[in-house]
Amino acid sequence: MDPVTSLALRLQFWPGIAANYTGFGFGGAYRIYIADSRALTGLAVAPAADLFFFQQAQQTGGSGKRTAIGLDLGGDLSYKWIFDQFAVEPIFGLRFGFGGQYAPPAFTTIQPLIGCSVGYAW
Repeated sequence: MDPVTSLALRLQFWPGIAANYTGFGFGGAYRIYIADSRALTGLAVAPAADLFFFQQAQQTGGSGKRTAIGLDLGGDLSYKWIFDQFAVEPIFGLRFGFGGQYAPPAFTTIQPLIGCSVGYAW
């Protein structure tokens, strides 16, 4: 967007480990780089939001499925290095989820986020 801010867009998957839940989502963050004089490198902070669509196979012997929509809000802390045109950026974050009645119970607690972005910077 400019020399010290950027948008991060992401697609997400919530694996169906407990209670037959699966979820897909998308989200984004508005990164503000604060610790380096070069454009879009160094330490960044970002408010973030994600929207999830959950599905749960019913446990009562029925063949139907329950669905829910969930929203999580939080923030990211990241650090980007650029080597020639190749970028590496580990990301640490926290989210708090707001979900419907059938959202996974773990979604409506504080969730840690750990990730790493790699790519080509031009």
